[in-house]
Amino acid sequence: SKDWREALPKEVLEGVKAESVEFSPKFIPGVVTTPKYKDKKCRGLHFTVLDREKFEPIKLAVALLCAAQKLYPEEFKMTKYLDKLWGNEDLRAMVSEDHDYRAIMKTCEQGIDRFKKVRQKYLRYD
Repeated sequence: SKDWREALPKEVLEGVKAESVEFSPKFIPGVVTTPKYKDKKCRGLHFTVLDREKFEPIKLAVALLCAAQKLYPEEFKMTKYLDKLWGNEDLRAMVSEDHDYRAIMKTCEQGIDRFKKVRQKYLRYD
């Protein structure tokens, strides 16, 4: 997870603190019954938002996917569920083809801008 954190471009970590963590996935009643890697020691990253104005979660998520693909190409597997979250298969395809996160973000800037405008009326706080 330290390698994963270090593989992230510094600009995606603006407004957020990233810490390496160790954890063991557990059964959680009503939430997850069969977690992948149950009771095995895993490593990951824990994020704490420090500045909501600077933090851009979509950029961080895309950069995390790109870094995981580069660092762990054999272990890292994306499913079609990502397509549902993103709205199409473009993100999964570009990450699989080792596109840089900046290139991916450039292709989707208009969609993100539309999303932010629609989202604005549903935010509780400015």
